[in-house]
Amino acid sequence: MVNLTAIALAGTLFSMIDFQGHALNLLFGQPNDGTVVIGENMLDPVEVEVDQVWALVATTTSGQFTIMNPFNNKSLSYAGGLVQLTHAQATVNSIPRAFNFILAAPPQTFNILDVDSGMALTAWTMSSFRAGGDSTPVTYEFLELGAIDQMWTLVTRS
Repeated sequence: MVNLTAIALAGTLFSMIDFQGHALNLLFGQPNDGTVVIGENMLDPVEVEVDQVWALVATTTSGQFTIMNPFNNKSLSYAGGLVQLTHAQATVNSIPRAFNFILAAPPQTFNILDVDSGMALTAWTMSSFRAGGDSTPVTYEFLELGAIDQMWTLVTRS
């Protein structure tokens, strides 16, 4: 079982990988509030890639974390997150949002839910977006238990 609190306390860097092998990617590594977060092919499985590296930060509530890009100090959020809009594009913001990580199946995968809205981080399938590309949108949608597009794996980065 993955101990998320230990990961947060150790400052472990990781990539968040969807069911297609795409890493959660801060578009062009831009450190601006509202910068879009997408799913994109993992750039390099060995080297630390600024756009695809994240860290957990424990909140004051047990089991809840913010997800931060440690290279620009922006936290995972979503467009309209501050007013709890639904079905919105994943972005980063200087105001952190809290997330629950719900262990899913297969083992070592998680549903990642925004605490305030209950919406799940969701990767679009390549076929639902466009053919021939290597990136897809990441949005927040209603949780569907067992939906593979809402399952994420944390892969430790060096």
